[in-house]
Amino acid sequence: MGESEITAFDILTRGSNPVTITGLTPDTTYFIYVRQIGEDGYEDSSWGSQYLEEDTDYPHVVGTVEITASNDLTAYGQRLSAKVKNGDPDQKGVWNWYRIDADGKRSASISKNDYYQIKNKTG
Repeated sequence: MGESEITAFDILTRGSNPVTITGLTPDTTYFIYVRQIGEDGYEDSSWGSQYLEEDTDYPHVVGTVEITASNDLTAYGQRLSAKVKNGDPDQKGVWNWYRIDADGKRSASISKNDYYQIKNKTG
């Protein structure tokens, strides 16, 4: 599971009631383990060996990101320019780049796990 510190949070429920966990960090993997909390003098159980692995979504970006190139065809190594319209130009977010094939279908992400931040130019 890596070198991250494990932090335990108590989320109390009885039976099969669904639980919503809030306050999670975007673009983060969480491992969810379960144990029984002892009552009436009983000890807590050990953590279960099974767990649920869940990834939180990327942060949502407000507005439109307009991407332009210096010519109509993009070539390997060409610099693209991006600008936020109709939103806060200083917001942070994560963009995932896709290639649109000639038939209009979106390819698998060509930049999985690559992160881009559009910075507002000043001056």
